[in-house]
Amino acid sequence: MRIYRRHAWIIILVVAGIITPSPEIYSQILVAIPLVALYEISIFVSRRVERNRFKDSGIDHVIGLLFLLSRIGFLRILAGGHSVRLRA
Repeated sequence: MRIYRRHAWIIILVVAGIITPSPEIYSQILVAIPLVALYEISIFVSRRVERNRFKDSGIDHVIGLLFLLSRIGFLRILAGGHSVRLRA
């Protein structure tokens, strides 16, 4: 959801423009602000839920180990010299 944040903002602004009864930009922005707030809150809640799910399953230790190994270059050796990147 964070990757497509820019796209979501544009879609929210277009939707706010469509559902706003008047063509004033101020009323469109007033409609868009709660929609953007709900979108950002949903990103925050989903991140918290995923973090708790990872902690409960123990996968966070595996991801941390893989990230550490990629930082020291160990995975590059296993991949035959190709660069392996993990996102934090």
